[in-house]
Formats: sequence, C-alpha cells, structure tokens
Amino acid sequence: MPSTILGTIAEDWAWTGLKPKKILLQSDFANFLVQAEDGKVWLLLTDIPECTVLSDTKEGLSQITQTPQFFQEFELGEFGNSLRNQLGDLKPEECYSMKVSAALGGKYEVNNFEISNTIVTISFAGQIGRQIADVPNGTEISITVK
Repeated sequence: MPSTILGTIAEDWAWTGLKPKKILLQSDFANFLVQAEDGKVWLLLTDIPECTVLSDTKEGLSQITQTPQFFQEFELGEFGNSLRNQLGDLKPEECYSMKVSAALGGKYEVNNFEISNTIVTISFAGQIGRQIADVPNGTEISITVK
C-alpha cells in the first residue's frame, strides 16, 4: 500500500481514469477534490465510492464549490457535525469512515462510522468501487473475507 494519499488514490482509484497530481481539498470523511495531471478536477467520495470529473479546470471549480449542496455532500452537513461531536476529534492522518460502505448497504447512522486511518479508508473504498463498478444498482452481492 502506498504511504501517501496521492499515491493511494493513484493506485486504488486508477480504474476511474483519474491520474492525480494534487489534492485541492480534503474533508474529515476522506472525500477529496483532486486535480488530475490533465488539469481536470475530480470529486472522490469514499462513502459511496465514486470518483467523477467536477470541472475541466481548477478555475471553473469555484462556481461548484460555492454551493451549499456541494459542502452538504462533501462534509455530510449536520450529520457530519453530529459525528464529530459523538466520535471525537481526529488526529492528523485520521478520518471518519463508514464501517459498511453505503454502496454495500451501509446506513448513514452514527453506529456505522468509526475513526480510521485516511489512507486505509481511501484504499478500501477504491478497491470496493473497482469491484462493483459494473454492477447495476440494487443488485444483491455477497462478500467473502479470507
């Protein structure tokens, strides 16, 4: 596993086409705005997991990030504030992470979140995302842990 956030994104989220160059913004929930090598800005969400182009340029990003909807999704709004209050403060390399990903049926409830290492969260979400990328929504899946 790479030892940096950028390296982890490059390795475990490569299936999305993202070639990361720079982290522009990071949330307490391991959500990121990432500038790619080609200048495009991507939104990486570890709870879903999803990684999509938000803007073709860094300059075009300001309109998107100024909306309340963006920060609601990026920082999980009032629910995020509740989590911070109940789970406590983070150390520098930690984030609030879902125990069971929303993509796997996990609920946005306090008992489904924990404090986790940010790199582990990014890596795990990227690996899950890659494995379910082509699975239609609503499809039942099973997970085998070895």
